[in-house]
Amino acid sequence: MTSGPVVIMELEGVNAVKVWDKLKGPTDLKKVNKEAPQCLRSLFGMDPTRNGFHGSDSISAAARELGFFFHADEFRAKMVKKGMSSAFIKWWMDLYQRLCGGSKGIVRESKILPASNPKCLTQILPASAATLGKTVVMRLNGGLGTSMGLDKAKSLLKVKDEETFMDLIVKQIMQIQEKQPMRFMLYNSFSTEADTKEFMRKYPAVLAKWDSVSLLQGMAPKVDAETYKPAEWPEKPSAEWCPPGHGDLFLTLVTSGTLERLLKDGYKYMFVANSDNLGASVDLRMLGHLERSKAPMLMEVCVRGEADRKGGHLARIVENEKEKKDDKKDDNGKETGGRLTLRESAQVAGADEKDFQDVSKHQYFNTNNIWLNLEKLQEILKKGPLKLPLIANGKGVDPSSKQDPGFEVIQVETAMGAAISLLPGAEAILVPPSRFLPVKNNSQLAVLRGAAYTIGANYTLVRRPQSISSQPHMKSRLQAVFVTSEAAPFSTTGGLGEAMDGLPKAMAQLGHRVMVIAPRYDQYFEAWDTGFWKQIEMGAHKETLHFFHAFVGGVDYVFVDNHMFLGKIPTKTEGRLYGNGKDADFEDNQFRFAYFCRAAVAAIRELPLGGFPYGQGSVVVANDWHSAAVPMLIHMERSRDPAMWAQTKVMFWCHDKAFQGNFPRTEDLAEVYGMMPSYLDSITFGKAGAPYISLVASGQRYSDKDVETSQALATSGLAPTPPKEMSWEQAARECAAALRHLS
Repeated sequence: MTSGPVVIMELEGVNAVKVWDKLKGPTDLKKVNKEAPQCLRSLFGMDPTRNGFHGSDSISAAARELGFFFHADEFRAKMVKKGMSSAFIKWWMDLYQRLCGGSKGIVRESKILPASNPKCLTQILPASAATLGKTVVMRLNGGLGTSMGLDKAKSLLKVKDEETFMDLIVKQIMQIQEKQPMRFMLYNSFSTEADTKEFMRKYPAVLAKWDSVSLLQGMAPKVDAETYKPAEWPEKPSAEWCPPGHGDLFLTLVTSGTLERLLKDGYKYMFVANSDNLGASVDLRMLGHLERSKAPMLMEVCVRGEADRKGGHLARIVENEKEKKDDKKDDNGKETGGRLTLRESAQVAGADEKDFQDVSKHQYFNTNNIWLNLEKLQEILKKGPLKLPLIANGKGVDPSSKQDPGFEVIQVETAMGAAISLLPGAEAILVPPSRFLPVKNNSQLAVLRGAAYTIGANYTLVRRPQSISSQPHMKSRLQAVFVTSEAAPFSTTGGLGEAMDGLPKAMAQLGHRVMVIAPRYDQYFEAWDTGFWKQIEMGAHKETLHFFHAFVGGVDYVFVDNHMFLGKIPTKTEGRLYGNGKDADFEDNQFRFAYFCRAAVAAIRELPLGGFPYGQGSVVVANDWHSAAVPMLIHMERSRDPAMWAQTKVMFWCHDKAFQGNFPRTEDLAEVYGMMPSYLDSITFGKAGAPYISLVASGQRYSDKDVETSQALATSGLAPTPPKEMSWEQAARECAAALRHLS
């Protein structure tokens, strides 16, 4: 076995002489055997089970453990001198010990499963307004925004006109407080406390209660990444400290006595959100579920898009391989059960990076909008502080300096949202993207400052509806809308649906704005209720237009919600979209798809996605006979008002000549479609006998371009005759080329 001094000399970052001096005497060795870490004892032959353990991994591990053994007192002394509480010091030292023990908080892919089927906000009934009087709003206000070159609280940046983030936050609160005694608090850091207090001079009512408004989080020393000693940076001593993440909120609520005082004053619920997220407003539906479910914590989550690939995601913990193998599934084949957890980017092993960035696998991210039941939280925290997962965040010692950020340090942090795995009964709630408007860089700030956003009546930022001519960057990209009766992976019977999977996503990856409109045959868990409702007359019937929306793979999927679609599919959708699965079509298919086409046109014209509808300037693709009335409806609206749809181009894609969409011409059909009879006359055949309409003829006659998967209409003279029958893949390429031409 290698002798003690030789091994110690191999331990990078450890003073060999100091270590050997401490260990050379018998008494000292006995003390070390009792108190020193296992790795240290094994290196000196005091643990025979680990003799001969001299690889580079053991050297690195020994360096870490020696770091804790010899530097723990230095960290304690540094925090005591800074005035940190004994509870905070004990809490942070536990994190440091885990760090020295080799923990980096890594969450391996093999230990988790994707989260699935969160409850949707639109399915929740609101609480009464009186519940606001039992609620505390806590804004996390500890960040400086060093990535944006700031040296003050990010919340004090002007975000709209002369209004800062903090202006809008305070005005939201004061508006509610006019009717309900809702409590307002800020979770400040040592870097933001003074600036924020000075800012509040413009709000005397807030400043007068500053001691009950401001809650100060702890200061954590940075760790030298090489030696595991306290980082020292004489050029800027404040750079030696950092906030410990927002996970210490739970500890601070208890040790400061704040949690007990809030409960004594009658407050039962707390809403916590980042100060730079102006989409995070108090929502009575979230409060309603928190009140009724008795859950200790609710986390608002959104669907991950391509832009969210490198951000953290929600997952479920699997305790063992058997549990993962035997994991239960619901009727839709989605996994259920297992504790929820978060995995941040700093917790990902290199080998798991591909899975981490797979937004189709791990589909939800934490908005950091958190709702807490204070009574339940107190019960849990009485048992001791939450042992939140460690996050080892590597940075330069002075990240605010672009010229010299200094040597590498480790910021030992925890995340508030990680408590979802430690609070039994905690839930995730799927919310629309409008509740998540973060500002992490100057580009995002510029968007909020621009013309696309305006300040709403309740002091939240809302997207301003815009015409295509005023939408930014629209000259350099295409707006494409695909109207289709099926769209993989949500619904498909073959090439018709498969074409609507690959082509829209490929266009989105090129930077185009793309929407797919399809019926809502099933309760697609990715989709959320848009809140759009409108009634239309269809002959003797009145039907409601209602849409769900999902953003997947960079594409806006809009699902037309009606009993004619969802109510007709008893189990799986495949093979049952148009009939009972026994070669018998549904008797009301003509009415179903007339309604679908009218709904699709309304969605293009009126449904605001990202703040404004697709509307003018779009290229609309009607995918086969089911949506072939769309070109005719757009043409009719344009004939009534030439300014409407003036910049819109329409394409018809026919898939199979065997299916023409032929239906009887009934007396009330013009009223069903909501159009002038002359339009139906133009697609009516068999007039001498039993008249019928051909929807494929509508697609031909009223579109600007035809693309055919087969030689469906070669003899019509209205569409180009392909030299040979094309596959749908070939047709997709021609469709893409036609889209570019039309745009």
